[in-house]
Amino acid sequence: MWMTVAFISTAAVFVSLTMATLHHQRWVWRLPALPAPADSLTSAVRCSVIVAARDEAARLDATVRHLLAQRHIALEVIVVDDGSTDGTAAIARGKGADVLSFGENRGLRAGIAAGYGYASENGYEFVGRVDADGQHPVDELEKLLRLVRAGDADVAVGSRFAIGDGYEAF
Repeated sequence: MWMTVAFISTAAVFVSLTMATLHHQRWVWRLPALPAPADSLTSAVRCSVIVAARDEAARLDATVRHLLAQRHIALEVIVVDDGSTDGTAAIARGKGADVLSFGENRGLRAGIAAGYGYASENGYEFVGRVDADGQHPVDELEKLLRLVRAGDADVAVGSRFAIGDGYEAF
């Protein structure tokens, strides 16, 4: 089975959960009925963004605020607190994010997998991912989501090394 992946010059990811399910931290791909593209990215489909964070209290406030302030995308934020000791979870909850907390540090891969699993279990159709420290340009999420929602790609990966919409070398 083939999956379409789009690479564009940004640093974030958007995935259609109608195209994938997470099973024991592995992607198991299945063919879906693609959702009809909507005119607006703020329509009724549920979109979330995962933010894996460990001791990011100082920077997380701005990242979550920026995500929730997106005007063209209706996003819900899922923060995965990876064993933080600095109040990261409290700040995320205070800003309106859903929070998953690990009692100890499990690493970025476990945080991302837990976020995708939570999104899948809670009925999100599209899921993005950004870093807690603000390095990923949140404003670029709209480009990624448009590709996936239109059915042009099953997964859209932003990379600061990609040039244009192709697979050009960096």
